[in-house]
Amino acid sequence: MRYFSAENFLIMIVDSESQNLQLLDSILERAGYKRILAVNVKQVFELIKVTKPNLILLKQSRGNLDSLQLCKNLKNNPLYEDIPILFIINNSPKNNLLNLFESGAEDYINYPFHFPELLKRIKTYLELNYIKAQLNQSLTDSEKLPTIDSLTGLFNRNHFLTLIEQEINRSCRYNYFLSLFILDVDNLRQVQELYDQKGENNLIQLIAKTLSESLRKEDYIGRFSKKKFIVLLPQTSTHFALKVAQRIQKIINHLEIYNKDKRISITVSIGLTTYHINHENVEQLIQRTNQTLLEAQNQGHNQIVIHPNDLKNLLAS
Repeated sequence: MRYFSAENFLIMIVDSESQNLQLLDSILERAGYKRILAVNVKQVFELIKVTKPNLILLKQSRGNLDSLQLCKNLKNNPLYEDIPILFIINNSPKNNLLNLFESGAEDYINYPFHFPELLKRIKTYLELNYIKAQLNQSLTDSEKLPTIDSLTGLFNRNHFLTLIEQEINRSCRYNYFLSLFILDVDNLRQVQELYDQKGENNLIQLIAKTLSESLRKEDYIGRFSKKKFIVLLPQTSTHFALKVAQRIQKIINHLEIYNKDKRISITVSIGLTTYHINHENVEQLIQRTNQTLLEAQNQGHNQIVIHPNDLKNLLAS
């Protein structure tokens, strides 16, 4: 933690003796901590349900407040297992200390104690638990890194690159074809000029929906950039990938956008490649497909171009 502020933390003090409770409450109040007090197990669970403390100070005792069993119960509950528990004990033999740690406690301090030592231990475990929580959150966030494009519901570029790598590995292992094409919307700017950003977004969503409805369930579709889509066709040769690209292009050509008396027919340029086993990595395959798309765009709107290396295979098939 960069800055430690006691007022940001809530500490539960658990002791069946009111005099001890008042002493600990006074110490922690002067140190700036927020506190809640409990004298028995029932109170502990009533309070912890409505206000989860950052740390529990638990006086070792038996009878109505069996502190070891209470500690075990808290540590066995997923809702409370992450709360540090510090025991306050009278001088105990080593076997009692072992029972204490086996119950799940983080640490203990002997009574009577020095106030500075007590406060130092409390601060240490609060800081450690805070850091642990931050690390866990970072791991959770990393696992939740977005894989879906928010506008279209398709895979985003980063995740799609991961999928390509997985399919390349599978292609090498089982020795099958793998084809890829990148599709670029030719007249998106024209749509934006007529309909502003909303119209552009509507068209992007419409093409995404068209692609999703027109491909096999084993095919992968992603949004590659603002107006580019990428399609991965596992177990598909250049010959059949071309048929897929032509069919997609034809379907999209039938999409029309109207603005009063003006009609816009949608066209797309497509660059198509096929993966050559053990010949190139993901970056090289994408680069080759992009180059093929650029060639399609240079030939004018609504063109499909196959990379020369793959064209040879197509003519030979």
